[in-house]
Amino acid sequence: MTKRILMALLCGAFLTGCTKSTIVAPELNAENVPGGGVPVAGEIEIDWQQVADDADSFFNDESEYPYGKHMQFFLNEDEKKLALTWVVADDIPEDEALLYASDLACEFNDIVAVQDSSIALSNDNSLGGLYDQYALIVGILPEGTENDPSQWFVNVELAAGENNADSAAMAAEESETEETEAETAAEPTEPVVGPGAGQ
Repeated sequence: MTKRILMALLCGAFLTGCTKSTIVAPELNAENVPGGGVPVAGEIEIDWQQVADDADSFFNDESEYPYGKHMQFFLNEDEKKLALTWVVADDIPEDEALLYASDLACEFNDIVAVQDSSIALSNDNSLGGLYDQYALIVGILPEGTENDPSQWFVNVELAAGENNADSAAMAAEESETEETEAETAAEPTEPVVGPGAGQ
């Protein structure tokens, strides 16, 4: 499976890994908090520093995620956009990269939901209620490619509200159609040969 096909199918595959939340009481051990400030996700103010601490502890657990190296997130509250990126080992298998992407989106949602119970937890049909409010970018990438998304193992963007199985499948189908159309347009055409050609 090529990288482009992998990204086209990811939206649908994303939703296979969102089962019952494993977030109970995360330990605290953070190195950074992108975004800054204390914006509001639901009716309750979210402490994004706490989210960064909890996410750092959860996703950087080598016993659970042996291919993982460093996870971080970037928040643009004004535009309601959230980017989740995870640097992983170069030799991560494609199926594992998909699972890491699924876990990243689902578990991050559930980490935030610990603070605000109005945010729906992830499940087998949804990435979670956080992404009803925020557009989502998920990237699983090899080290040293942070500024080159074309080299990422997984690179998917979903608009706010496209976090359930139906909308994700539609996004995957549209992406695949766009890829096919682009490839068709790039194919060389045969030269026209007729009377007087070459004269």
